[in-house]
Amino acid sequence: MNVPAFQNKAYPTKEIAESVPCGNISLYFCEDCGFVWNAAFDPSLLEYDEHYQNEQGYSPMFQSHLQNVCDILLPSLSHESHVVEIGCGKATFLMKLGELGYTVHGYDPAYEGTDPRIIKEYYSRDMVAQQSFGKADLIILRHVLEHISHPLQFLQSIAEANDYQGLLYIEVPDFRWIVEKNAFYDVFFEHCNYFSLPALTGLFSDVLHAGTFFGDQYCYVITRLADLHPPDVNTQQPSSPPILQFSTCVSAWRSLVSSGSFVVWGAGAKGATFLREIDPARETIVSVVDINPKKQGKYMPKTAHPIVSPETLRGTPVSGIIVMNENYLEEISMSVRGICGEVPIYVLGKKPVPR
Repeated sequence: MNVPAFQNKAYPTKEIAESVPCGNISLYFCEDCGFVWNAAFDPSLLEYDEHYQNEQGYSPMFQSHLQNVCDILLPSLSHESHVVEIGCGKATFLMKLGELGYTVHGYDPAYEGTDPRIIKEYYSRDMVAQQSFGKADLIILRHVLEHISHPLQFLQSIAEANDYQGLLYIEVPDFRWIVEKNAFYDVFFEHCNYFSLPALTGLFSDVLHAGTFFGDQYCYVITRLADLHPPDVNTQQPSSPPILQFSTCVSAWRSLVSSGSFVVWGAGAKGATFLREIDPARETIVSVVDINPKKQGKYMPKTAHPIVSPETLRGTPVSGIIVMNENYLEEISMSVRGICGEVPIYVLGKKPVPR
């Protein structure tokens, strides 16, 4: 299927949004380790730059999640720890650690600020060799590994660059949650691979801490770089391929939006994927609300739905608001009631009935 290469870019005009590069998705499953990957992935279609907007820190709910990550990491750190975050985005989380007194550095070509501790480049072994800040005590990969077409080789390059010393924290979407929810809106081109918790921990001979959080949408692991190893194969019973029943969910949401004029809340990857499947021609969904001011006034990839602020809903009659992530339902519901009064609210991950 032809899908936009980027879900987290917002575009200045409808024309540009409609003409974005597209790629294909063809998911394969490893019965030995449970790893899932897009065999049709073409990395040449992706270029992460300052126009890439995946910042979620405007949400109190997501700030709570970041604090949860801090609480998990801090017992593993000392006051003198040097922390490096690869793919630090707008550096919201890294700055949080810096404010706690740790020495921090980050890598991300999409970084927009001027902090000299952030290198606006892709992480690579050669790039590390050019820096003078030394080895890291902790390397963080938050929602990075699912974007890397050869994740094991990438982890090996990180371990080699850091002399197989220090700790590694990885956080990725949990594919089991996608399967359980039939979350068609959580499969997109930017994610060229998918992990369950067993597949993630299977990359290491030992882990210090692992689990799921954020409503089971994410899984994470804390481990030593020295414990990285190729996954063992044929050491356990082969696992069965997951059964994805996306068509039933897609049909239900298409039926709902055909009955009126709707608004989507959330201009992130879930929103972009939902729109592509449910209203590709902009027929029944009038706009997409997002609290990130850098997205407002722009357009969604491929479908070119306009992205607006919550205030634009005031006085605008709509049949309902569809929330793209159930984790934010409470804070969004409060905003909707304050702006629109009693408007039907629907949420992905549930049957399309108002909450």
